Amino acid sequence: MDSQDVLQKTNLALWKNYASYDPTRPFLPWALTLARYAILGFYRDRKRDRLVFDNDVLEQLLQRAEEKLERLPRRQIALRQCLAKLKDDQRTILALYYAHRKSIAQISELTGRTADSIKSLMRRLRQGLRECIRTRLSQSTS
Repeated sequence: MDSQDVLQKTNLALWKNYASYDPTRPFLPWALTLARYAILGFYRDRKRDRLVFDNDVLEQLLQRAEEKLERLPRRQIALRQCLAKLKDDQRTILALYYAHRKSIAQISELTGRTADSIKSLMRRLRQGLRECIRTRLSQSTS
């Protein structure tokens, strides 16, 4: 629940400070700065607890998270390109599972396929998408 509290404080800070946001600059770094302050404030307030990260460790974790978030748009573009290569029925099954939050059993019922075949297809689709994304990202950096 601590993470939810920090998220709420971050969201509140974003709303309170929205007037200071410069729309000509990227939103994500600005939002991450406010999130960083919310996280640091949380750990400052929790300093009395025994299981609190050292500030250096916390800074490293925050830095790694920012680096991952900066790579996210490239991964999203690669995912969209890879999804476009799939057959319509494959995209439909992925959408049912991820976007519409249907269970394997529900998808099985909707498509007339067995639950085992849906599980197997999902496994193959995930592996294929993972490899496709990896390939596209390696092509874009070379």
